[in-house]
Amino acid sequence: MPKNKNVKELLDKHQIQYEMDSSENNYKLKICLFCGSSNSKLEVHATKGCFKCWVCDESGSFSKLQSKIRSQEHAGNTENLTEDPSKANKVVDLTKTALRLHSELKGNLDGEQFYRIRGINQDSIDYFKLGIEKRGSERWTSIPHFKDGVAVNIKYRSLPPLEKKWRQEKGTQKTLFNNDALKNSNEIILTEGEIKTIALHQVGIKNAVGLTGGVSNIPQTWIDQLREKERVILCLDSDQPGQDAALEIAKRVGVGKCFNIVLPDAKDPDEYFFDRRHTKSDFLKLMKAAKQFDLHQCFSGLQRAINILVEKISFLWDSRIPISKITMLDGNPGVGKSHLALAIVAAISRGEHPWPPVLDFEIDSHEVIVFCGEDGAADTIVPRLKMLKANLDHVHIYSKPIVFDEKGLIEIESMVAAQKPALLLFDPMTSFIGGRVDIHRANEVRERLSAVARIAEKHSCSVLIVRHLNKGGSKDHAIYRGLGSIDLLP
Repeated sequence: MPKNKNVKELLDKHQIQYEMDSSENNYKLKICLFCGSSNSKLEVHATKGCFKCWVCDESGSFSKLQSKIRSQEHAGNTENLTEDPSKANKVVDLTKTALRLHSELKGNLDGEQFYRIRGINQDSIDYFKLGIEKRGSERWTSIPHFKDGVAVNIKYRSLPPLEKKWRQEKGTQKTLFNNDALKNSNEIILTEGEIKTIALHQVGIKNAVGLTGGVSNIPQTWIDQLREKERVILCLDSDQPGQDAALEIAKRVGVGKCFNIVLPDAKDPDEYFFDRRHTKSDFLKLMKAAKQFDLHQCFSGLQRAINILVEKISFLWDSRIPISKITMLDGNPGVGKSHLALAIVAAISRGEHPWPPVLDFEIDSHEVIVFCGEDGAADTIVPRLKMLKANLDHVHIYSKPIVFDEKGLIEIESMVAAQKPALLLFDPMTSFIGGRVDIHRANEVRERLSAVARIAEKHSCSVLIVRHLNKGGSKDHAIYRGLGSIDLLP
């Protein structure tokens, strides 16, 4: 893993321009060495030993970046290493290719029929430079993607008798279709795909752009472009997948500026205009009536307090061990934490509440699962349970190593679902957090314990975790002396 100074030495040696982020540890290159983007989107993470460009999605190890610089040197491009010459040539070639394929469409009956069947007229064909490519006996329509008047990618679709499929140029810049429309309006219409955008443009609605890939893979740079607009109208497919995608995009772009159009009698814009014969005026009325996304619909975890039904907390041990939640049992070594925990286990195994006052409900389950990470089951736990008069038939002891990771949590929940215990005991905590988790880092601890809490809530069982105190001075308040982050507290 390279140290910070190694990155700096490399960039300075080759006169590569960069900025530092606020942490003073990561480097943002002014120009991407892979795609030539000049908006500081290639970031080198010095401590992690990796890099990523948020425009072309190129990423990899520090050694890969070094190899890229060396290859450019061998190619004779040593002055500032501002861009990859092969990429620059590729952009020029794509523009020429797009124009050539467009010219080849004229007089090609199969290609013209493909566009004509879909309702696309000659003006749209000429404006978007739609074309056709021949590869032996194969024929592919071509739809170039332009940015600042230059073709940065070309997408192809097969014509019969080939099986219907898409392909695109490799190693090129991905962009929103009709990207240049972003410059001309603060109100943008977002569609799914090129043909749908062309349909809007053909009826006179020029401020539409199209997604050119799966909704789940929208690059952050596209989201940033949309965020700059005052109003974004989403006109995605009217079926459920399309509307689910619209919600996800609205969450990323900003619920406050996103509005939704659900076409009343068509799945998408090309069907709306070309098959249903609607007009620009019809669509403008839909735009005017477009509804803003509802914040609570976009974020299912967000509720108005007035709609939340108040629930009473139930306890296994009054005011100490709540049902469906995690309880942390802290104490210095030798004070009897494990003994107390087993006394609680013994009481529940007999169908009793641990200590008075006796609560006004009976314990439904007498089952307990004990996960022992320190004491032996045969020489310590079972002898103590016998001494405490536990009903051993209701106590299940898991003595193999297990941690709160994906595999371990699946196994734990499987046991809970099958046995339906009233209580899970983990003793001690450090045996189950996992060696790769820093218990002093709140974000790492919270992720693991939140998963355990979800199991407790889902299956209505209590979780008791035994934790040691740290070696801090006796003046520290006990709540701050628990080993690890304070986020370990329930």
